[in-house]
Amino acid sequence: MRLGVYGGTFDPFHNGHRAVVEALLERFRFDRVLLVPANIPPHKRHVAISHRCHRVAMTALATADLDRAVISTTDLDAPAPSYTVDMVARLHTAIPGSAPLFFILGADSFEDLPLWHDYLRLIESCHIIVTARPGYDLGAGHLPEAVRAKIVDLRDVAASAGPPDTTDAMPKIFLTDDAYIDVSSTMIRERARAGESLDGLVAQSVAAYIRKQELYTETR
Repeated sequence: MRLGVYGGTFDPFHNGHRAVVEALLERFRFDRVLLVPANIPPHKRHVAISHRCHRVAMTALATADLDRAVISTTDLDAPAPSYTVDMVARLHTAIPGSAPLFFILGADSFEDLPLWHDYLRLIESCHIIVTARPGYDLGAGHLPEAVRAKIVDLRDVAASAGPPDTTDAMPKIFLTDDAYIDVSSTMIRERARAGESLDGLVAQSVAAYIRKQELYTETR
């Protein structure tokens, strides 16, 4: 199985997240993309995060019409602290035909990758797809030379060219800019707190859920 794994706090899941899923489904021809709401990210232990039920609900609402996008609670079900390298290992065990899976992360996370728990083991255990974001150049100077050698730059390759070759089974790091949208969960929370419109930022069903549940009404 060609499996993509897209993790995040998804607080809320917004149109930028959805654009990433749609674009990578096209480019990599995934059989399935797992959407993995994070439990308590180690780097956000002191940050207020909406209850997991809300985050799962908003992710489900935003992707209800994407047949190949499936929510996974593998991180929510894990004891804290939960690290990505362990989550990937659990998925490989649970879905052995998926190894090595493709783990999707944003350019901001890519910049911080050397700070992740056991990041070199993560890089050796799965493919990584990095999605471009405004304000980040996807430079790799912060990574060791051996890691930089794994990079495959797809930013000038049309998605219609088909999925990149992974037949050598060596995990790679793919740089992409298929979904370059300037929207963030922080922006949406601030707009919701101020009572401003969320049109064009989240699905209408997600906007209605935020209003009904009165999410983001307190300073976070």
